[in-house]
Amino acid sequence: RDKAEILLQRYLCGNNCTDGTFLVRDSESNSGDFSLSFIYHNQIDHSRIFHTKDNDHKTYRLNKYVAFTSLYELITHYQTHPLRSKKFKELYLTTPVPQPNSHEDKEWFYKNMSRSQAEDLLRRLRNNGAFLVRPSERSNSEDENLFAISFRAENKIKHCRIRREGRLYVIGSAEFESLTELIEYYEKNPLYRKVKLKFPATEEIVGKLGGEPDLESQCNYMNPKNSTIKVKACYDYQANNDEELSFTAGDIITNVVKQDHGWWRGDLNSRIGCYFPSNFVEEIEDEELKTFDSNKFSWDLKHGSIELDANNLVLIANVQNKSREWVFRLGTLEISAQNEEEMKEWVNKIQETIQLNKAKVCMQLLFI
Repeated sequence: RDKAEILLQRYLCGNNCTDGTFLVRDSESNSGDFSLSFIYHNQIDHSRIFHTKDNDHKTYRLNKYVAFTSLYELITHYQTHPLRSKKFKELYLTTPVPQPNSHEDKEWFYKNMSRSQAEDLLRRLRNNGAFLVRPSERSNSEDENLFAISFRAENKIKHCRIRREGRLYVIGSAEFESLTELIEYYEKNPLYRKVKLKFPATEEIVGKLGGEPDLESQCNYMNPKNSTIKVKACYDYQANNDEELSFTAGDIITNVVKQDHGWWRGDLNSRIGCYFPSNFVEEIEDEELKTFDSNKFSWDLKHGSIELDANNLVLIANVQNKSREWVFRLGTLEISAQNEEEMKEWVNKIQETIQLNKAKVCMQLLFI
């Protein structure tokens, strides 16, 4: 609460302060709930956002009359519909307070490093995935909205530009609430081909893992928008709405844009820029595509589809046939895995996909 009031007080002292300037934060007094902090008539006020969870069903509400399935939906609603209380007749939420620069105290962020200095540091680390973040050299004293990730990939040093647009950080077509969130995402998902960000290029890491400078490393900028990513469908998927992509195992999806929240976008046949679950596909290189095309006929003979439902997913114990020891049932279909690890992977993927289908696509939540 104190931190929220400090941030809002800065707006009160500025020239751009208006009624409805707001932020969302975790509630200090009610664990699991949130609070809406906002400005009204040059005063800072707070309202509790009640959060309930019943199995997989979540609700968020400011009062007992209207409930929402997400914070994003709640905030969007009150930007076009007035808030009312005993203190004021009506108030529209207007400008979200930008989040503080949480990246500035991270070990991977170098506030005053140039491109050449970044390359000198990374030349001493020959491990793919070594990285750092710095201001882009295109930035100047009047424009502090450009950053760059410098990283090692395929024995080369690459630089990828990030731009800040309002409260969002944009890399290619993907958007994140903060630089910290962006880095955390690409620590779990490939930034370039199959390379993820693995460890920050700190002086300590360089001292432990570094060696003589690799003077032969090529250095260049890459633009994620120009990187044509292809993925191969590992399983069938049936779209739930017009914005999603239907495909069968073996289909090749092109022009893929990786985004957070478990959904990516891509093209298949006449369907352009549609969403699909990222855990249903695997990224492929051009040479893999050639090999796969020669075998696609066998995929066409074997594909099918089945509706996913958590209530119909059952592990089968005490299987009498020892040749089919690791078995689970999905509806009327019994599936046998080669070992326990493979069975758990199948079950986890199915459960994860069921959860993804219940989630909102591309929600950007603003809270501190």
